[in-house]
Amino acid sequence: PLLFTLRGGIPVFGPSREENAGVNKSTGLEFALERNADFGWSGFMEATYDNTLANYDGDFFPTVNAAAIAANHFFHVSYVAPVSGTFNLVYNWHQGLHASTTVYYESGYRYGVGKWTYVFSPTGAPIQVLNTDLASSSGVTGAYYLTNSTTPGTEFAPNIVASRGTAEGGDPGTLFTAPITTVNFTVSQDLGRSTQVGIRLQNAFGNYTSAVIPSNPYYGFNGFGNLGLPSGQNFFACLPGQNYGCEPFQYNYSAAPYENEHTGTPRLYTFFVSVKY
Repeated sequence: PLLFTLRGGIPVFGPSREENAGVNKSTGLEFALERNADFGWSGFMEATYDNTLANYDGDFFPTVNAAAIAANHFFHVSYVAPVSGTFNLVYNWHQGLHASTTVYYESGYRYGVGKWTYVFSPTGAPIQVLNTDLASSSGVTGAYYLTNSTTPGTEFAPNIVASRGTAEGGDPGTLFTAPITTVNFTVSQDLGRSTQVGIRLQNAFGNYTSAVIPSNPYYGFNGFGNLGLPSGQNFFACLPGQNYGCEPFQYNYSAAPYENEHTGTPRLYTFFVSVKY
């Protein structure tokens, strides 16, 4: 149960409980082609289309909306890329030289809080309403619309003064991250019958696209009623010299409605020696 909400919009809940009401529905298509040879060209190509729906929103710690579950409403999950694929090509010489390249591709992951959410009506029926800070299960953090802090209205008739301004659809997860393409190269040479030396290059072209883009919990909505906070400023963080009534090791966010930093796999060079006994 929701006990109260901090002035920054962060909800504080009572004891949690778990129930097995989560349902996943997945449909898709897989394709694979492979060729293996001791010498000359080898390789494989595979691709997957995955359309996974769930009656909850999230992955490891999902946001479970009891009203959406009661309405039997399903969301596109945000932790599966709809399209992914891998291409691998290898050439082996009789002289013991080996060269290979692997290209891994993922289409954009879904993100976004969505313009709609589900709540229970006064009669107990699940209904769809605008996703305001009044109706969002996580307050301002998960809201698309912000209400006037002095005259907010109700979750059924909100007094909206601002929005995130992003081109989202009704459900969460209607925005997409940029596609992720990672290219790896390996070249090696056999020395005798038991030793191999080589170099491996991972993420050769430095694609650092983030797969997960969360909503900014301290986004300052551009409208009257944004609580007077500069966008991205975490006012719970400890100020220099402050050690009471604050949260240590907490930092400010960007001013954007969603956090999108480069956090992908780094470019990595590996020189290796392999010995067989």
